[in-house]
Amino acid sequence: MPNSKRKRCAIRSPSYLLNTPRRGCYYFRMKVPLDLQPCVGKKELRASLRTGYLSEAQPLSMLIAGRVLQLFRKIRIAYGENKNDMTKLDKDKINEIIRGYIKDSLEWEEDYRINLHHPFTDDDLDKRVQFLGFMEADMREALAKCDRRPVERDVKNLIEERGLDIEQGSEDYNLLCREITKAKIDVLQVEQERTMGNYSSPEDESLRELIDHNHGETPKQGQGDAYGHQRERTSATMKQAGDDFISEYGGGWNPRSLTDYQIAKDQIVAGLGPDTHLHTIDYNRVKAFRDGLRSGASTLSGKPMSISRINFFMDAAKRIFGLAMKRDPDLYRVNPAEDLRLKDKRKASEKRDVFEPEDLSLMFVDSDEYGNNNHTKAAHFWVPLLGLYTGARMEELCQLLIEDVVQRDGIWAIDIRDDNAERKSVKTGERRIVPLHPFLVEDLRFPEFVKSIGPNEKRVFHELVYVNNRWGHGFGQWFAKFKQRAGVEAPPRRKSFHSFRHTLINHLKQSGAEQQYVKEFVGHKGRGDITWDLYGKAFKPATLMEKVVSKLDYTIDLSHLKDSRWTGKS
Repeated sequence: MPNSKRKRCAIRSPSYLLNTPRRGCYYFRMKVPLDLQPCVGKKELRASLRTGYLSEAQPLSMLIAGRVLQLFRKIRIAYGENKNDMTKLDKDKINEIIRGYIKDSLEWEEDYRINLHHPFTDDDLDKRVQFLGFMEADMREALAKCDRRPVERDVKNLIEERGLDIEQGSEDYNLLCREITKAKIDVLQVEQERTMGNYSSPEDESLRELIDHNHGETPKQGQGDAYGHQRERTSATMKQAGDDFISEYGGGWNPRSLTDYQIAKDQIVAGLGPDTHLHTIDYNRVKAFRDGLRSGASTLSGKPMSISRINFFMDAAKRIFGLAMKRDPDLYRVNPAEDLRLKDKRKASEKRDVFEPEDLSLMFVDSDEYGNNNHTKAAHFWVPLLGLYTGARMEELCQLLIEDVVQRDGIWAIDIRDDNAERKSVKTGERRIVPLHPFLVEDLRFPEFVKSIGPNEKRVFHELVYVNNRWGHGFGQWFAKFKQRAGVEAPPRRKSFHSFRHTLINHLKQSGAEQQYVKEFVGHKGRGDITWDLYGKAFKPATLMEKVVSKLDYTIDLSHLKDSRWTGKS
């Protein structure tokens, strides 16, 4: 964005210049400090600079401003006011300064709009809103880092205009910088709404109400202070808010989602403090909690959390605070968990590694479990092999029912679906028939293994226990340890059971398999082609066998697995 446009978009310090195009000249304008208005008899000083050239008006206005500020100081002395009372900060004076600063900033922006020579274009509006958003983000970052530099110019002007006896670096100076930063964030939020023509946003109404407070009025109990934060009030605790969240929305979630949100809620409540009152929690506190999840300092396990998991927690926190705001409209103006999702800069292909041929050999040839036929459970033998040759998700395989192993057009396949309570742990979103590789059917005799399961069992892997609304909970823990024992090395979370899925898709891609067949085989069908999705029927098993399954050759010898105790009997 050109510098000229950046300057126009910025929320500037209150200006001493007023542009009046109709009269063809600039005016000097300065507000009279509230404590001097009774002496001066005016709220504002205004005088024509008798020039229409900005290059002449700017230095002239600064010269006049300097002399007026000197005059204000002399008036204070002449009227014999107690300097300590007038030039020191207290709560009422801070509130007054913040109200004046917000009012001046908003008025300056309105003057700018009034005196525009040409209307904004759509592109101008987009750039302006974007720029204001960037500025708000910069101010929030400065607030979080206690960086006073972005507002020091404004604060110095305020100190000079009001004749405050505050030294740079003092506690009062630092306090004023911090509160001006908060006020600037408030102004920027309102300006983004006003730029789009919205003058009735909750933020706008809050600031107008704040500006209308009488000079020197102390906010009553339960009302906001000068920055919109609640003081001397009470509110629900984090535990109450978390319980309300689960009670309000939990009835509409499936069991697995309920468990996920319950875990997130418990972590959030523990991290922010179960007895902490909501009105004492702000953006910085939630951000610190989020950063603790990333480092492990805020997690119950003490281990760092993945970006995707953190973002799920931040979404849950935002919903918890959002519900609390609905029930207590005076609690916040802005959700303290807003805009706290982390950006994952990795490419999709970098988030999970594929299993290299060496990894597959370590697991299926050299490991004690597969190499020496030492599996203790059928699921431990079959599920990794099914993952390798079908690319199915772990839960999709662990929840298989006996009736899901089917024959279609003479081809053995697994029927993956989530259409009833027996399969409630799966989030496939789409039913699909996945043909089984000949190695699984002919060499390892998977269909015969399924047929050999006792008549009283419904599930293929009936030894798995349903924990946290997942059939694969215990299996997932076993596989993570098995992978380590086998010697498969990778950064944390980069190689997991889901890597079988990546391995299969990558192998098919490198083998030249056509994308439309691969998508249906792994359950990625239905991503935006309405004609295809509505009217196109699923590929026949024979087609998928030819176009996909026949291309799966990992070039490792697994013939020794035929002798496993878990294979089907002829």
